[in-house]
Amino acid sequence: MTSHSPNENHDQTRRPQSVAPSTSTGNVAKKIGDGACPDVENLDQLRANSDLLPFLHRRGGSYEPGTSPFRATAILIAAGLFLTALLADYATTQQFATSIRAEVQEELTKARTRLESCLQGNIQLMRGLPGIIAILPDVTQEQFAKAVKPLFQGDSQLRHIAVAPDLIVEIFYPIEGNEVIMGLDHRETASHFEAIDFARRTRQLVLAGPIELVQGGTGFIGRIPVFLPDADGKEQFWGVISAVVGKEALIRESGLRNELPINIAIRSVEGIGSHGEVFFGDEAIFKDNPVVAEVPLPYGSWTMAAVPRDGWPAYPGRIWLQRVGFLLAASLILGSTFLVSRARDRLHDAAKRTQVAEIFARGVIDSLSARIAAIGDDGTILAVNRAWREFHSVDDSRPSSFVEGVNYFEVRDDAMKEADAQACEDGVRAVLDGQTDFVEIEYALGRHDDHRWFVCRVTPFPSGGSAKAVVAHEDVTQRRSAEEALRESETHLRAIVESEPECVKLMDRQGKVLDMNPAGLRMLGIESLEDVLGKSAYDIVEREHHAEFRKGIEAVFRGEKTFQTFEIRSNDGTRRWLEQHAVPLWHPEHPDQVKSMLAVARDITQRKKTEEEVRALQTQMLHAQKMESLGILAGGVAHDFNNILTAILGYANLLVDEPTISRDNRDMLVRIGESAERAAELCSQLLSYSGRGSFVIKPVDLSSLVCETEQMIHVSLSKKTAVHFKLGENLPKVEADEVQLRQVIMNLVTNASDAIGDEVGELTIETGRAPYDSFDCESNLAGGTCEPGTYVYAKVTDTGCGMSPSTLEKMFDPFFTTKPTGRGLGMAAVLGVIRGHHGLITCDTTPGLGTTFTVAFPQMSGAPHEPTLPRSSAPSRESTHHGTALVIDDESFIRSILKQALESRGFEVLLAVDGQHGIETFAAHADDIVLSLIDMSMPRLGGLETMRFIRQIQPSAQVVLMSGFTKEDVVEGEDGDAPDGYIKKPFRLEDLFRVVTGVLEGSAERV
Repeated sequence: MTSHSPNENHDQTRRPQSVAPSTSTGNVAKKIGDGACPDVENLDQLRANSDLLPFLHRRGGSYEPGTSPFRATAILIAAGLFLTALLADYATTQQFATSIRAEVQEELTKARTRLESCLQGNIQLMRGLPGIIAILPDVTQEQFAKAVKPLFQGDSQLRHIAVAPDLIVEIFYPIEGNEVIMGLDHRETASHFEAIDFARRTRQLVLAGPIELVQGGTGFIGRIPVFLPDADGKEQFWGVISAVVGKEALIRESGLRNELPINIAIRSVEGIGSHGEVFFGDEAIFKDNPVVAEVPLPYGSWTMAAVPRDGWPAYPGRIWLQRVGFLLAASLILGSTFLVSRARDRLHDAAKRTQVAEIFARGVIDSLSARIAAIGDDGTILAVNRAWREFHSVDDSRPSSFVEGVNYFEVRDDAMKEADAQACEDGVRAVLDGQTDFVEIEYALGRHDDHRWFVCRVTPFPSGGSAKAVVAHEDVTQRRSAEEALRESETHLRAIVESEPECVKLMDRQGKVLDMNPAGLRMLGIESLEDVLGKSAYDIVEREHHAEFRKGIEAVFRGEKTFQTFEIRSNDGTRRWLEQHAVPLWHPEHPDQVKSMLAVARDITQRKKTEEEVRALQTQMLHAQKMESLGILAGGVAHDFNNILTAILGYANLLVDEPTISRDNRDMLVRIGESAERAAELCSQLLSYSGRGSFVIKPVDLSSLVCETEQMIHVSLSKKTAVHFKLGENLPKVEADEVQLRQVIMNLVTNASDAIGDEVGELTIETGRAPYDSFDCESNLAGGTCEPGTYVYAKVTDTGCGMSPSTLEKMFDPFFTTKPTGRGLGMAAVLGVIRGHHGLITCDTTPGLGTTFTVAFPQMSGAPHEPTLPRSSAPSRESTHHGTALVIDDESFIRSILKQALESRGFEVLLAVDGQHGIETFAAHADDIVLSLIDMSMPRLGGLETMRFIRQIQPSAQVVLMSGFTKEDVVEGEDGDAPDGYIKKPFRLEDLFRVVTGVLEGSAERV
């Protein structure tokens, strides 16, 4: 605040604020000498201070409450009435409690009688059971069932009875539902054996329970020992009979489930197999001062506890009448006594209150730090407080120019500046003249480098009399310093926030923006702070993040710190990802309340994009690894299956020409061979999936291939499906296996037909060429990268049902199919062919709209590759050879069929079970062996390694390798590692003889 000059015409005056309490009136009136000392008639003013009388009395004041014989008598009478009422109340309550307990005891006795009757009835039935064994020691299941069946009729609580000679259950009734106990050995269960041993030693029935039964449910088990005389007439322990009483049936038959006026709980005490647990009712009943009763059992008992259904009533229903009577009598006596006593003490209290008001007013004013003076209408100082006196170094024994009786206008403070002093004088005059109700002027005292700040406040005096105004001078130096420090701190904080490169903002509970730094405005694309103040943050946060954003705000206003990631849309429409830390700002006047929310947001759009790219790359790598693993698995399965098919085809070929074979059997052998060849085609598909299929590479025109397949395409489609061909002309050729490419096209067409089904649809087959960068290489389902260059493509588009994301993810998995009769190898084979030809395949599908598959292959460059092993004419089946042939294969059935086949052509055959064995055998018979047939995949030593060792022994050794993989997989290393011949499993014997003859006669090209 700034000081006022005399010429400002008091424009800085304002409305009056709260003033000193009215209790100061007596003190001021006394000080200014109005000549009217407060008397008893001023009761309305004095009564307001009556609540301070006890305080002043404790502090040594002169006030003492009046006492009289009437009041003492009233106290004695009241005490007597109170004691009488307590005794009468206690007697009535005890009588009522005794009556209620008697009623509960009666009901509990009835319930115990019913329960004991049912229980004893079952116990008596159990005790009669040993008689059956005594009469029929060798009793059978049928005899026992007939004997005990009547016990289960009617309202019997028996669940079952089991007979255990030598403690092993052999006979029981009923059988249904209790099959699980047949053969149960009681000695294997500690609790069973303990109870049975106790029954044997005491020769008495032992009742245990409740127990969870092995056949289900809960029940009480009575175990009765059975003793039979031996040959000498001496009783021997024969076994035990166990009878189970259903817990729920016993409770229900005893009437404990009926609507009773009492609540009952039961627990076992010292019973065999129990630990004193409550097995019926609420355990809390035993803690509610219950009425109890004992139910005796064989070697134990049950304790029944009961309380009223609605709990123990605290008091009788009509005890209030008795209490009201005593209350009325006491009220009449005490009321009359109080009225008489109050009338006597009233005048005495009124006089004392006047003294209290004066003491209080002086204490309040003297306790204030502000310098306060009461001024008359002419400016005379009528009264001052202690702070005024101490400031001017004045005590009561020495008069001063600034104490009572001096005119305030004549003795203005010389330390004040003239302008400040004049402003204070003008303010006091304005209040005295009634021009304003409040004046506040701020001024400084002291040197410029060492001064203190004060504020002068002037208000009208709140009551009549000589005093017209109150002048208060207060030291506000500390407050001004604090305010200035706060402003400086705010300036520093504002500078830090505005220089912060991240978005810093304040928000309220509704998400409205209260403030934001320039970096935040730039992030949102907003030019001015006014454009965002009061706006909701939900307007820029993307809708899908509203729920989480709201949870974050609610958490902050609960006093928590939050960290959130969400997406916003800036003013120019750009979408950004933000990472936000938020903390609560607490209310300065209410420390337990959050006033606002401070949030710092960082733009992580680029990081988010990088993370998504990394995740996509990881997903692609995982998919590629998965496909590679499945390919290895498929190749391994096909290899092992090819070995088996080789044996099947070989034996079928050997048997089909046997003269002793009938025509019908020969036909069956032919069908066996045909089935094996179809199985070989299945293996070929698996190898195609693994990328290790056998390809015959030559130049292929993709459009011509589709034209040649047109008839097959029409046959495989429904008549409701319209086919459209968009085939490119003069397309470059691709190096490929024509059969495999045809299989790819037909598999895609077949899948499209299945997707369309019986609905009306369209199928479009398109071929063409395009540069590699026109394809979405990142979506290449075959994995790998696209090599630069021109690609020839084929597109198969259908209007069928499309594929779900889950189907799209699994469509290349071997044996995965959505068709009821499919094998799940079609698309797996397609993927293998594409990989084997270094091509690419993409899929664009929408559920309900259709699917487009695109396959593309690099165009051919340079001279085409021709098959390396042309088929020669088949040799005569009657051609024979001489010499020794070595067969090395880890499969015994392969060795067996090759031995028979080669021996049928005149060879002597040596067999080896693996590569190491084969080398040893070859070394021992190197001069006799003219041909070695070696399997590629063997334990310990593979086919190629075995061939190299054999040629080290004899460089001119003739070697034929056998494998389920392609011959390209066989040729490894340098030219010297190539075998003399190669045959792919599975093979027919005539193919084997053709290769063997070609190798021995030198007519076969080396692989």
